[in-house]
Amino acid sequence: EYGLAPWRVEALFLLGSAEVSAGDPVAPTLAAAVELGVRTGALVQVVQADILGTEQMITTEGPRAAVPTARRAAERAGRLRLTALQAMAELLAASAAALDGDAATATALVEAAVSRPHAPVEAQAARLTVPGLCRLTAHDLVAANAAVDAGMSPLLRHGSAAPTAYFGLWMLLRTVVGDRDAAAREELRGHPTVQSGPNAAALTYADAVAAGRAGDREEAVSRFAAADAGLAQL
Repeated sequence: EYGLAPWRVEALFLLGSAEVSAGDPVAPTLAAAVELGVRTGALVQVVQADILGTEQMITTEGPRAAVPTARRAAERAGRLRLTALQAMAELLAASAAALDGDAATATALVEAAVSRPHAPVEAQAARLTVPGLCRLTAHDLVAANAAVDAGMSPLLRHGSAAPTAYFGLWMLLRTVVGDRDAAAREELRGHPTVQSGPNAAALTYADAVAAGRAGDREEAVSRFAAADAGLAQL
């Protein structure tokens, strides 16, 4: 109403972030923040929105679809010398490449992210997590769990939220391979990132595994179906 475009972009970005956290696959307010940010020069929020959009696309459309958005965010951040955001975008692009089976590209992107000035703590964690994603696509769950656990466990106490969905993956892998699984489920149950759709579904899948191991077939089937239904809404 008063023409305060930068504040409007910030407000739209925060509302759009809430949409993404709630599992909205479209997140129209986030898209509005990007459109207005590009038009008015509020490019920090544009880069942040692209990073959020990339993580969402990995979950809803698959890793290959997310790569162009991640690379665009990294290029924009690089031009603006926002090296921490550039590293985050490169880490998401690396994760997408790893999940798409391109280990060489994933490794190169992680090394680029780690080398950026002011690289966030997630960059060091990704050095371990991204190879774990490669092992996951190769169906080596034990090796995937070891790598993802080594990368993600330090972030649990850091208050980090990016990439959000890997907290759910961390807990689900620990449960499936039987590695301190009850502790992992309780850790995620009390973590803020459990509010995101993928993490909530991961926790329900893990509860299904635990129920099956305990011999409660009916509960296991019910929880597995509930997790499927939760992911279908993303």
